[in-house]
Amino acid sequence: MKIRTHALQVLLITILFFIPSILTAQMSGTYTVGGISPDFATLQDACDSLSLYGIMAPVIINIRDGLYVGSVNLDSVAGVSSVNTITFQSESSDSAQVLILDTLNSAFKSKASHLIFKNLSFRILGDTRPCVDLNSGTGIQFEKCALTGFLDSGPLLSIFNTSDAF
Repeated sequence: MKIRTHALQVLLITILFFIPSILTAQMSGTYTVGGISPDFATLQDACDSLSLYGIMAPVIINIRDGLYVGSVNLDSVAGVSSVNTITFQSESSDSAQVLILDTLNSAFKSKASHLIFKNLSFRILGDTRPCVDLNSGTGIQFEKCALTGFLDSGPLLSIFNTSDAF
């Protein structure tokens, strides 16, 4: 009987140890980046969470007014679909008030699909890399966004293997 009790205790401890990783919540709903009391301090933090947890419903990332310096990278995201999209948008709906800027690399790089960008500005200050580099994504949309770079810096937008709306 002691062996059975010990085996049950080991099994229970093992289950309790692994349950948190099994029950990790996927993201859904609206989140904020930047400003006072944001859900995420940086845009990269939001992208890291999307890649880590995935999504189970549409996700909106409201980016508060400001300058966001540094290349943002979004890996693939589990759960995205034509229904469960990820929207990155200016919280104020003014593309002149949210600038995502990088001096060396693309301002935004992603391998994810079903992304929507609304009322945002992207700028690259050097190199020959595209301002926004979306590789292997499908269902990519840009609405009222500004992409700027040097005249001879190369393409401002690079999208491969996609079906997109602009």
